[in-house]
Amino acid sequence: MKKKWKTIICIGLVCLLTLASVACAPVEKEADESPSSAVQINPLPEAISKDKSSARLYFGFMDQPLLVGESHSFDVPINESIENSIIRELIKGPLSTRNDLKAVINPQTSLVNVRSEGQFLFVTLSSDFLKPIDEKASSDSTYEKTRRMLAVYSIVNTLIEQGTYSRVQILIDDDGMGTGRPLTLSEAGLDGDGAVEALERNGEIILSGR
Repeated sequence: MKKKWKTIICIGLVCLLTLASVACAPVEKEADESPSSAVQINPLPEAISKDKSSARLYFGFMDQPLLVGESHSFDVPINESIENSIIRELIKGPLSTRNDLKAVINPQTSLVNVRSEGQFLFVTLSSDFLKPIDEKASSDSTYEKTRRMLAVYSIVNTLIEQGTYSRVQILIDDDGMGTGRPLTLSEAGLDGDGAVEALERNGEIILSGR
């Protein structure tokens, strides 16, 4: 009888020791609770995937009624066309490494939209496009007329030279509705009355060899 009780007591002690060791063992975190395993998402606009591209952009040459091409590399967001990025680059102006080139588009100009119909490309800009780019325009109407003409053809020549479209029409979004209306000849720095139709590339105002 005593032997039987000794056996029972020994078994009980073993069980108690086993339970105690399990209770004291450290609990490991699950892998998915580790902060390092969390997926980090960048909500900022620059996180959007982009492609690199390049193009020859046209800017004004000093105070002459001429355009000069300058090679630019830039990002093209995957949800936009290359034409959108090119127009934004033109609005930014030439690279700081060139002191003989000058911006001809008012930097406050915003790109409203770009659409195409066959070989025609329609570019709608904010009404800031029509504002003078500097103080000289208020006292020199000839200067401002030339500046507007160069601004128009800096867009037209640059876009047509990409090889997809043969004509470009610039529209102005006066009312903020996004549809836009054609430039007048006067607003485009051109002679005559009425609206400007879609324009072809103008090679006569391009200064080559620079």
